[in-house]
Amino acid sequence: MPSGKIAKKLVSLAGVPLAAPSANISGNLSGTSLQDLLADFSSSIDFAIDGGNSSLGLESTIVRVVDGIPHILRPR
Repeated sequence: MPSGKIAKKLVSLAGVPLAAPSANISGNLSGTSLQDLLADFSSSIDFAIDGGNSSLGLESTIVRVVDGIPHILRPR
């Protein structure tokens, strides 16, 4: 669950579970500010919501569950 107010509100308004990737190009570090993200994605996004800087630039952990057994595909 996100900690930011805007992200929490988007989850609440959606009314369904949401999954979203980290905001980085594969292999690159995650950006921690809108300026970081625009530098990587300015030509491929229509708009961005600036909720302020992130205190961490860590990617999300990705887990795949097969037959009830969780497998970590990418640790945090």
